Amino acid sequence: MQALSRIGTLLTRAGAFSLWVGLLLVSVVLLFGCAAQKPPLTTPPGPGSGPGSCSLGQEWCQGRCLDSTSFLNDTGNCGRCGNRCSMFETCTGGSCECATGYERCMGRCVNTATFMSDAQNCGRCGNFCAVGESCLGGSCRKL
Repeated sequence: MQALSRIGTLLTRAGAFSLWVGLLLVSVVLLFGCAAQKPPLTTPPGPGSGPGSCSLGQEWCQGRCLDSTSFLNDTGNCGRCGNRCSMFETCTGGSCECATGYERCMGRCVNTATFMSDAQNCGRCGNFCAVGESCLGGSCRKL
């Protein structure tokens, strides 16, 4: 009987300890979650600022008025506010296009120099070398 009493006491203590650890973990997660929140990038519009304060030919974008024509070549706002081009793209006429030396291949910009040795794009985009072949100089060759 005494053994059963000890087991019950241990289980009660273990349950209390588990509950305490669980509460501690939840507290830590909430604390870091609140601390990790970043303040807004832009300050709220005050008197004389905001979307209504932009001049003709300007648009409110990311907390300031920008000339609409800047969307034609701005890689951070390509074609419209907030439309960011990828690292290997440039903004041309309001559209993200592959930069010089890159070609659109399977939905992304790929350095054309890799076509000389890439077995999945050997010589051109999408040209796969067969099993047992390698891409050398832009041509699939048996190993």
